[in-house]
Amino acid sequence: MSLKLANLSLPKLTLNPKPPSKTALDKLDHVILVTPDTIKTSVWKTVTYGTLLKQMYEKADKKNAKLALSSHLSNRNLTGLSLGVVQKNRSTFKNLTQMGELCKNAVDAKAEHIGLLLVGFSPDTHKELSEILISASLAASFQLWKKKSKKPTKKKFKSIELFSAPEAINVAQLKAEASANNMARWLSALPPNYLNSKNYVALVEKLAKQKKWNYKFHNILALEKLGAEAFLAVAQANPHEDAGIVHLQYCPPGTTASDAPDLALVGKGICFDTGGTNLKPANYMLGMQGDMGGSAVALSNFYALSQLKVNKRIDCWLAITENHIDAHAYKPNDVVTAINGTSIEVIHSDAEGRMALADTLSLVSKTKPKLIMDFATLTGAAVYSVTDRYSCVFTNRPQLHNDLIQHGVNTGERVWPFPQDDDYDSSLESKVADTLQCSTENGGDHIMAARFLNKFVDDKSAWIHMDLSAAERKGGLAHIPTDHTGFGVRYTTRLILEGSIFEKLAK
Repeated sequence: MSLKLANLSLPKLTLNPKPPSKTALDKLDHVILVTPDTIKTSVWKTVTYGTLLKQMYEKADKKNAKLALSSHLSNRNLTGLSLGVVQKNRSTFKNLTQMGELCKNAVDAKAEHIGLLLVGFSPDTHKELSEILISASLAASFQLWKKKSKKPTKKKFKSIELFSAPEAINVAQLKAEASANNMARWLSALPPNYLNSKNYVALVEKLAKQKKWNYKFHNILALEKLGAEAFLAVAQANPHEDAGIVHLQYCPPGTTASDAPDLALVGKGICFDTGGTNLKPANYMLGMQGDMGGSAVALSNFYALSQLKVNKRIDCWLAITENHIDAHAYKPNDVVTAINGTSIEVIHSDAEGRMALADTLSLVSKTKPKLIMDFATLTGAAVYSVTDRYSCVFTNRPQLHNDLIQHGVNTGERVWPFPQDDDYDSSLESKVADTLQCSTENGGDHIMAARFLNKFVDDKSAWIHMDLSAAERKGGLAHIPTDHTGFGVRYTTRLILEGSIFEKLAK
């Protein structure tokens, strides 16, 4: 069956620099009001429906960081009303979470036309919170793939209007981030019989043609010629030879495809993971269509940055296959050799992600990027280490650790770095090959996986590996309301757009 990409069009977004009139509010289905925890009484005199809003504010528990009170305006339309009170010096993550709760009220009320209003803040805080509220509203009503006979009862927002809108809000960036996050979530939620290797590759090729990206697909035959035995080991049990490695290129004006990329985005795209010979038990196999989440994040970042026409040469590499079980499946103690000549002794067939990424990273390193960022739902150890509220990061440039943490704080997609000391490699020593695929010792598999991947990255390129422990969280995370979170899109697009990381790497 063929597969069409989700409709990524967003609600109409209007930035109105004026305060709302009574007529404007009365036309809306729902209004979201955000205030600080302390506000001058005189402010309410300048706001439409100020008496009602003041009464609602005074009843609010100002210490409740998740506060999302609901009421309605006293008009003929009974316009819904949600109030959120923001405490001082609160984290971006908490602000995103509260704005998500406020938008959920509007979604649950089946609102189609909503208004956003912030009052009582300093100019800088007003702008920051306005952007956060817009991001939450753009994420709130996007619907993931479903195939139900009954139409969903929840409606999508059709229009969003921000009143008293501050200047210099980067609407293009907010929209690109939202569309990209929606894409990552939609792809990750697709059933494995819809998003198999064949359909995934075809979908990416179609998208590349639409967006005029350079596209190349290294199929099974091409990978055999390249000696990509690590990737092929995972793919050899697939019923069809439709797996492979996709290579996309974005070339801004003044650059060519032959230029070394400033950035290479790499993603693990295991469309379904049975565990292979080391078969997963049922409760761990359920939901394994999301094991391609790393590739969804890489592709979605590539989509956002190219949409914004960032002045960077960017490549995207997607390692797309499935990890099946049959008589041809790879098995423990097999020895295979990756493209860069490193021989690998297989220990566990359910550590297939690092095998697929090994050859992909070897190919990427040949193009000599300034920065490589790979994304993968790679290890359960990452979840055990930081839970599904954070994701783990690793880098061959340890001087970046504090910057990576702070960027997570700033964006609300929180990460924590782990060590990459070379003495960990003693746990990956093999008697018959250059390296073990994973350690036979207990503990720290996320660290061992990163040390393994490091063997396939040329140290001349800076490298950041994100183990996406926060790719899925029941009930969502921050302003994202779905179990599939698209974690890593907001983090990465803002990291690249900010640009300071390239300045630090140049030093």
